[in-house]
Formats: sequence, structure tokens, C-alpha cells
Amino acid sequence: DELLVTAYKACSRWDVWLRKYRDTRGTGLVEGFCTYDTGHDNSPRWKGVPNRCPDADAKKFPPGVGVPRLCPDLSATVYGGRVALAKMAKTLGKHDEAARWEQDAETLRKLIITKLYDPQDAAFYDIDTDNNFVRVHSDVISRVLGEHVLKMNDPHDRAIFEAVWTRQIHNPKAFWAPYPLTSVAMDDPAFVRPIPRNSWRGASQALTALRAPRWMEFYGKGAELKQMMAAWCEAIMRHIEFRQQMDPL
Repeated sequence: DELLVTAYKACSRWDVWLRKYRDTRGTGLVEGFCTYDTGHDNSPRWKGVPNRCPDADAKKFPPGVGVPRLCPDLSATVYGGRVALAKMAKTLGKHDEAARWEQDAETLRKLIITKLYDPQDAAFYDIDTDNNFVRVHSDVISRVLGEHVLKMNDPHDRAIFEAVWTRQIHNPKAFWAPYPLTSVAMDDPAFVRPIPRNSWRGASQALTALRAPRWMEFYGKGAELKQMMAAWCEAIMRHIEFRQQMDPL
């Protein structure tokens, strides 16, 4: 009980902070200011944007580089946080607050789908300050899935998932390399070879594989999850030493 009470207060304050400082455009979505906001080091997604916020202050964004951006992955993470806060509030007997968190979560979930998904490409994208999609096919897509933003009991959401899965995630020309999942789709012009160190420009990242159990079985892709993990285990056993990333081919 002590942990739950403390965590609920702290997580609630964090959500308040994000609403105050990371919704400067008033869209209801969560904004990215710099590369380190999402951890996509050396990613073409953040080309031309500094790694850090000015003065290392997360309330400030660098001018003239197309930020604040509306970010699918940051918004999805906050959606997941609000779902968790609703469950925490229910456990604490705060039913009115739980209802509010559920409503806020659902509002954000719908914004992610209606504003940040492009059916033409079957991909989720950032939106820059000119309200244009930042068209880099990146692991942003799987991060959205990791928070279960798409609901399979909704025909519209299910159709989106099937398109994303077929055209992007499980496409051997895009993310489903021999050693999946690539950090940038192989058929994207921004995909880089040879693979440099610490790069979200194409390398298959261990972090993406570690997060995959959060969503692949939820969406009925347990067999593919097993296939991906077998590929990682094979690569790790061959190399012995720890690797953060590997060449997807």
C-alpha cells in the first residue's frame, strides 16, 4: 500500500508536468524536443535536431529545427501510463479519478491513431512544426504497438494493425530482416549500411527485441516472436560477448 500510494502521487505529478511542458502546441499529444527524448541516437528521424534540449532543460526546445514535434512513441508511452494510473486509482478506491484517467487515456489513444498514422504508408510518423509527417519508417511503429494502442476488438484498429504488420513489421523488405527488427526499414532511403556503432539508422537493436514480448503475443504473433528470439539467441551464442545491436543481415 505504501508503494502504491507513493507511486500514484509521483506518476500523477509526472503526467501533470508533461501536460504543462510537452503540449506547447495544444494538440493533446506529447511533444519531442530533442534526440535524447526518445533515445534514438544517430537516427535519421531526428536529423538536424540537437541531441539535448537547450541548457539541458527539458522544458526548452531548440528554435528553428522543426520542433516541438508531435511524437507517436512518446504519446503512446503516456497513454500506457494513464492506463496504469487508472488501475492504480481503482485499487486505491479513487473511482472518480480512475474514470478520469481512463477517459484521458482513450482521448490520447484516438489522437495517436487519427493524427499520427498515415494509411498511405501504413506507418506512424512524427509531425513537425509545419504540420508535415517526418517520413522515416522507424521502430516508432513497434513502440506504438508496445502500448497496445490498437485494439483488436475494434474493426478499424484491427485493419490498421494488419496493414502495419503486413506492409511494415513482417515485411522482409522492410523490418523483418534475417535478424529482426531493424531500427529503420531496409526499403527506406534513410537505411544506412555499413552499420555504424550505436546507430538507430538501420541496426537491429536488442532493446527492440526485449520490448517485443510486450506486444507480439498480445496481437497474436507468438510464432513470429519465437522466430525473432531464436535469431537473436543464435547471434549472441555465435559472438559470445554482449551486443547492443547487430547488422540485420
